[in-house]
Amino acid sequence: MGSAIPKNYVEFMEHINKNFRDQNAIYEKKDGNFLGKKFGELYDDVQTFAKKLYTLGLKGKNIAVIGANCYDWIVTYFSVITYVGVLIPIDDTWTEYDLKNIMNTVKIDCVVCDEKSLDKVYTVCIENGIKTIEFKRDLEIFLSEKLTVIDVELDENKNPDDLSVLAFTSGTSGKPKGVMLSQNNLISNLYGIRELVPYERNDRILLALPLAHILSFNVYMAFQLYEGISVYLSNFEDVISDLKIVKPTSFPAVPYILEKIIKSIDEREMKKIQKNILLSNTLRKKGKDKRNKLFKDFHLMLGGKLRYISVGGTNVKDSVLKFYDNLGIVIIQGYGLTECSPIVSCNSFNNNIPSTVGKVLYGQRVKIIEENDSNIGEILVKGRNVMLGYYNNDALNKKVFTEDGYFKTGDLGFFDNAGCLHLVGRKKRLITNLVGQNIYPAEIEKLIMAHNSISKVVAYLDKNYLCVTVVTNLDEAEVVKILKQVNKRLPKFKRIKDFVIKRG
Repeated sequence: MGSAIPKNYVEFMEHINKNFRDQNAIYEKKDGNFLGKKFGELYDDVQTFAKKLYTLGLKGKNIAVIGANCYDWIVTYFSVITYVGVLIPIDDTWTEYDLKNIMNTVKIDCVVCDEKSLDKVYTVCIENGIKTIEFKRDLEIFLSEKLTVIDVELDENKNPDDLSVLAFTSGTSGKPKGVMLSQNNLISNLYGIRELVPYERNDRILLALPLAHILSFNVYMAFQLYEGISVYLSNFEDVISDLKIVKPTSFPAVPYILEKIIKSIDEREMKKIQKNILLSNTLRKKGKDKRNKLFKDFHLMLGGKLRYISVGGTNVKDSVLKFYDNLGIVIIQGYGLTECSPIVSCNSFNNNIPSTVGKVLYGQRVKIIEENDSNIGEILVKGRNVMLGYYNNDALNKKVFTEDGYFKTGDLGFFDNAGCLHLVGRKKRLITNLVGQNIYPAEIEKLIMAHNSISKVVAYLDKNYLCVTVVTNLDEAEVVKILKQVNKRLPKFKRIKDFVIKRG
């Protein structure tokens, strides 16, 4: 199954209009009910808004979009990237200070936003002479005035290798890093995703992750739409209740969502689940898998149709992975960066090894350099998916690209004998003791975080001794017991010598 991957976004839009025009593409909640927009409506609205942007003098300009997940956000995305100029997606949780930082880095000609974000951006835009288009106030009126722009001709010859998306790293202070991505970068990632990620034409995906993130709009929105799959828009607050309504076949998550679902289970039900886990695991050892039956209520809580949950962003706790596996829920983990459009590696439905982030996607080359005795080193990536570079930052670009074109991710990892990639941590967090031995804090922290009662761990070096700060409500004796267990698994130079407990 599957159509040929497009060469550019004009082909993308023509494909979805030709093949799925009368099917529902995007579902958005209105007054508590999910209402659908057809692929044909999306195609028409994208063209209409692009034409309107032309009449406003915005062809070839930089256009920012900020707001919660909604249909208008998606229309803006496809209009700008396909026909108009450069899209700058901005997380709607960013502050006015963050926006000013971005505006000091790149000239923004227009901001398209929702009503909530308008209050935040309006003053900044007025001060800088930037046009504002609000979804409900302006964009939806533009879409209803299709006839007024019917004679405007769209430019369908945007170079797919030119800058199309400028994505700024979150939480930046000082000069933000703008990741420059082309249509070619984004589309090339779709090739590899198709090879590993399972999908079926009648799938329904529930999307709560913010569209402003490359992972969300390129993998979980654009890829799904290209395959004719319906996308239901949600958010972190409503995701649990929406799962029951939508009954998705899959949904993308971050560890926060997985843990939120577990915490929503009441004490009585959790006791029942724990009891059934013991029974289920005994049966599984005898070759009998009764998880769907024993944990039917939990499956219904997630809609009852779920085939798998895909997870990215950061590593999931082993205890969380184990909980979902015990209940018969498949979790597929992957690894990526904004700079790589974003997926680098991913587990597959047929070859899912939860302790890894899977195999490298088709069309990419990954190598590990500066390996230590454990074969751990920095992960380098090369391929059409790798960014054009950081915006207006030649010095940084020289640092992050090797002479032969590999991108230095700054992440540490290793390959196992099966060719699966394992993540260890960030290179910048490398600790070197006085005798030159390297310690990766994330490796230590992950072992401690495997215990459910530990909410956060920070490992650090103090007077050449490895120490940890542990956030937990456990008493000191229980923490000591956990750390002793961890130390047994570590070589002597990596063992924890002291600790601090913080309550939380």
